[in-house]
Amino acid sequence: MSGREVEDRRKEEEMTTPITLPQLDELTLTELRRRYKETTDAETRTRYQMLLLSLRGQTSSQIAQMVLRSQDTVVRVLKRFLTGGLDGVPRRTAPGRARTVTAAWEGELLRVIELDPHEVGQDTANWTTERLADYLGGFRK
Repeated sequence: MSGREVEDRRKEEEMTTPITLPQLDELTLTELRRRYKETTDAETRTRYQMLLLSLRGQTSSQIAQMVLRSQDTVVRVLKRFLTGGLDGVPRRTAPGRARTVTAAWEGELLRVIELDPHEVGQDTANWTTERLADYLGGFRK
């Protein structure tokens, strides 16, 4: 069996194995319901809803159909809850690449973008990306 086949089989077994959440204590259940009602982020609300549906005995497949998400998303959310509690449920945003421009560069861009290039000593009537990059080159350091 190839590595890909082994991985596919492992994922299939993981997807069909039911995940049962333990009964929550009253404090945690109350907090879950509060977060569900009060969050302003629709995706986070959907993820809290997955927990509530699971606590009512729904399978990950049934939950996926109800909330219009993939079954692997439901399983991932339930596992995050089991390992990280309620704080592990909201969608996490990848940190992304580190900024490569300085605050001074960004500030100058925001200042000059609306100006006529002549006002900052440029010999042109219009900004182009290349002209802006050349002008702002001194602000990267």
